[in-house]
Formats: sequence, C-alpha cells, structure tokens
Amino acid sequence: LMGFGVLFLLVILLFPKKVQKVSEELIVRIEVYVTEGDSARAESYRVMLSDVLDFNILGRGVGSFGGAASTKYDSPVYEQVDFNWYKTIYLATTDTYYPHLFVELGIIGGFLYLLIILSPLLKRKYDKKVFLLLIVIYFALFFDSIFSFAMNNLTYLMLSLLLVYPVLEYQKRLLHHREMTTN
Repeated sequence: LMGFGVLFLLVILLFPKKVQKVSEELIVRIEVYVTEGDSARAESYRVMLSDVLDFNILGRGVGSFGGAASTKYDSPVYEQVDFNWYKTIYLATTDTYYPHLFVELGIIGGFLYLLIILSPLLKRKYDKKVFLLLIVIYFALFFDSIFSFAMNNLTYLMLSLLLVYPVLEYQKRLLHHREMTTN
C-alpha cells in the first residue's frame, strides 16, 4: 500500500500537467456520460437510478433494457420510462453496463451477479500484495464499465478475470514457500 502511495506521489510530482489533464478528462467524462450529459448513456443512468429508488428488486427482465436485444425487438421499457435517445435512436445498445444490469435484473439480481464476479476475492484470506493486485484488476474492470459495456463483453470480461487466476496461483506458491521456510 505504501508502494502505491509513493508511486502515486512520484507520478504527481514528475508529471503534474499530465495528471491534471487526465483528472480533467475524467471529470468531463463522468459529467458527460453519467451525471449531466445529454446522451443515451446518461439517460440510462437516470433510468437505473429511478428503478433503484423505486426499489425494483426483481428488475424488468433480461433483454428489456440497454442491450442489443432490447433495441432490436423494440422493448416497451424505453417508452415506459420516457427514454430520451438524444438523436441516437438507431443505436444497437446504450453501452451502459450498470444500468443494463440493475434495470434488467433488479437490485437483488444485480448484486448477486456482481457477487459471483467478485467470488475469487471472497474465497479466502490473501497476502497483502496479492490482495492489492486483485483489487487493481477488479477496479479497472468495474471502473471501465461505468463508461462502456465492458462487463457484458465476454472477451473483455474473461480476459480481465483470467488475470485473477495467475495472481491466485502466486498466492498459493507464496504460502507454500512460507510454509517450507518456516519448517
């Protein structure tokens, strides 16, 4: 953890303009894509927030919102929630993972799905370095999904999660090595 802190501090000190530029771009993306934007993606987050606040625990049904099936088969959900496409009516998908997940599967289904993806983290105790590496992998996956459909892209999801297993193997070998040196 201290290593990440030192690395972060070095990056800020050595590349302050780059860090400022990246920070500004991140804030703009969050505003445009999630919180304030006039886009189908921001509109998807509005629908998700509305469904969560209405305590939609079971969801609207698989294939009903956000994905290609919902637009191809003209899902009634868009009309029910007064969805604004912002002149992008011909999109195949709204490219929003979390709204897609929580609107379709509801609060319970969405959290259960995420729990399954996080299951390698919940399995056992990890060495501190291993746990931090796993957190970095999961953070990248979950953060990218704010702006894209990454966790619904099987190639991207599997590649990301496949990175977890070498880390777990490293943990196993690390524990084995410790046992051998203490005996």
